[in-house]
Amino acid sequence: MIEILLLLMTFLVLGYVLYPFYQPRYRWAYVPTEEGDPRIQHLQEAKKEVLSAIKEIEFEHQMGKLSLSDYEKLRSEYQKKALRVLQELDRLNHPSGGVEQLEEEIRAYRYKLKQGQQVQVRFCPECGAAVEPFYKFCVQCGRQLLPTERGG
Repeated sequence: MIEILLLLMTFLVLGYVLYPFYQPRYRWAYVPTEEGDPRIQHLQEAKKEVLSAIKEIEFEHQMGKLSLSDYEKLRSEYQKKALRVLQELDRLNHPSGGVEQLEEEIRAYRYKLKQGQQVQVRFCPECGAAVEPFYKFCVQCGRQLLPTERGG
């Protein structure tokens, strides 16, 4: 008799727990993910792997499992791999040439310095982008700049 009562209680509890999953509003739905460029996804995975490998060899060196020469050799190899991956990611994410734009800003800044002009450079506290003193919003992240942050 007790076994039947326990079995009945088990089914009641199981039914109570699983009941919401059988309601139409709780049906599983397909949520599409952003596929994006498979090369970028592959490089992001490679970046995670290389950075984790660097952390791993640093940990093993601290634990005394790697000699200094092995540690330096492995770290150098992984840093080179990480640099190649990061450069490729930058190239794919910013094909317009962000380096050239930065170099142009530096040339303009140096030209103003040579001319003896007062150069006021402000930086967004959110993303670090250079902003003109009269800007009210950051052109990179859109954060509102306070008068003290924009030089006003």
